[in-house]
Amino acid sequence: MNLINIFLNSLIKDNVVLTKFVGLNYIHRKVKEKTYINLGLCLTITSLIASIIVYIVNLFLPSYLLPIVSVLAIILSVFIIKNVSKLSDKLYQIYNRNINHILLNGACMAIVVFGTGFSFIEMIVYAIGSGLGYTLIIFLIATLQEQMEDVPLYLKGNVIIFILVGLISIIVGRI
Repeated sequence: MNLINIFLNSLIKDNVVLTKFVGLNYIHRKVKEKTYINLGLCLTITSLIASIIVYIVNLFLPSYLLPIVSVLAIILSVFIIKNVSKLSDKLYQIYNRNINHILLNGACMAIVVFGTGFSFIEMIVYAIGSGLGYTLIIFLIATLQEQMEDVPLYLKGNVIIFILVGLISIIVGRI
């Protein structure tokens, strides 16, 4: 599979939000779209570094340790990025604001675990594509949710989000 196919599939068709329904725990809050973009980009960088760590460690350890190694790699990548982002106050504020959502986000874990079946370069492309796909979907859902202020009370919150994600995944799955 060539790199462009892997990137486009992970970005749109095999998106972790649309196919696995992970990473939706943050979307129901009323915040600006820029916050969702910052969260998505922070998650992309974190999952990229964690995927690289998991790939290297996975060469030496048996595959049944993958979930434990993945969690530790995510924690380590958050620690690395948090310390590197201290060089810039703006980056540190953005990353520090999103750190809890990244650590508790299932999308980061899904990107790391599902990227292990690829070669090194393919895994990097998969991690970037999946992270950007996550960013695209949460931004799209936040924008759609902002337009739907007049929905009935029983559809507000997570209900309408899952309906939107289901409809988007049906549409994208037909591509």
